Amino acid sequence: MNRSMIGLLLLLSFSLLLLSGTAGMGLLSPATFGADDDGKNVTVRTGDTFWVKLPENPTTGYSWDLKLSDGLTKLSDTYEPADRSGFKVGVGGTHSYEIKATQKGLQKLTGSYMRPGDPASGALENYTLIVNVVDGSPLSGIFRLPAIITGRDSPLSAPDTSKTAGLLSGLSLPQFPAILNAGTSVPPLPAARMANAPREIKVTHTDVPPSDAVAARVGDTVRLELPENPSTGYSWQMTWSDGLEKVSDDYRQGSTGTAGRLLVGAPGTHEWVFKVTEAGPQKVTGVYKRPWESSSAGEKTYTLDVDAG
Repeated sequence: MNRSMIGLLLLLSFSLLLLSGTAGMGLLSPATFGADDDGKNVTVRTGDTFWVKLPENPTTGYSWDLKLSDGLTKLSDTYEPADRSGFKVGVGGTHSYEIKATQKGLQKLTGSYMRPGDPASGALENYTLIVNVVDGSPLSGIFRLPAIITGRDSPLSAPDTSKTAGLLSGLSLPQFPAILNAGTSVPPLPAARMANAPREIKVTHTDVPPSDAVAARVGDTVRLELPENPSTGYSWQMTWSDGLEKVSDDYRQGSTGTAGRLLVGAPGTHEWVFKVTEAGPQKVTGVYKRPWESSSAGEKTYTLDVDAG
């Protein structure tokens, strides 16, 4: 049996081993970490994205203040209420952060559950995730292994690929240049195409801050929800940049009385949906005022900056 045939058989065996080993892992599936992962060490590869999802109830005045080391980048930051009907007050929800690993090395994500303006010592809860970012696998363009979770006291070490490299070194494999040649473009797998599908980014507030910032891609939609009470004469007067297209603009009454009847004068929620149509910095600006009155210095304002990549 010649050298090329031996190489072919070895490569086919190795490919089957990779496929069987990743069959239950999920291809190109971002890892998700929650409250139960507090204090754990996790391992991801450079360029990977992962999610951190933590319970939050902004109606109490408390929210998560998240800090990342330099090798981690926050791509999106959204809050999802547990009750989307708008009829249940104070039920809380989940705050989701999409994080990208950008630099190799030991990185750290910390969160403090606190009221804005309070000192760090006033946090009700703290959250820590140690992230070991390792080099991407030689096959990272084909398979992405899921994040590896280790215990609080486990050592952090990068996967050893030396044995694999030694197995394939020196073999003549002209039959598969598209796999072995560096820099070759591999057609995306279905899961990879799903990762590039348009997303919905949701920004919800019960106590409106002065500003927010989110990252988005062209084609994504941004759903913005702010409290409003038109019975007072006040409402949000919104403007937006040319790179955003308003898809919908709706108001929902927030409370019901007996027998499901709406309570007169009860506040509700104003919802806008914008589609990102152009790359670059985009902006939504709102002023809470009576439409017939001129602007004044004491008006409540809100700005949403959209970094459209």
